[in-house]
Amino acid sequence: MPSDPAFRPLASDAAGKYGETLGLPEQEAGALVVSTREAVDLAAGAGAGSDVTVAVCRAGDQLELTVSGGGESSTLSRSLAAAKST
Repeated sequence: MPSDPAFRPLASDAAGKYGETLGLPEQEAGALVVSTREAVDLAAGAGAGSDVTVAVCRAGDQLELTVSGGGESSTLSRSLAAAKST
């Protein structure tokens, strides 16, 4: 996605919604939104004018998001063990 501030909320909002569909409690999904927003802002700030990539992977009871851009990369992990069964 473009690093422009107008597009940044798209990734964090999508991450939160995805977490909710996997059964994350609302509070955990909200924390995922905040963490993703911070990682996207960091990557976008490091590479002004470049794209930011967000990759999402579910492996067993783990949800991982990797955010990269401008030479920066962050991986966020959340346990789905406490998630409601879907």
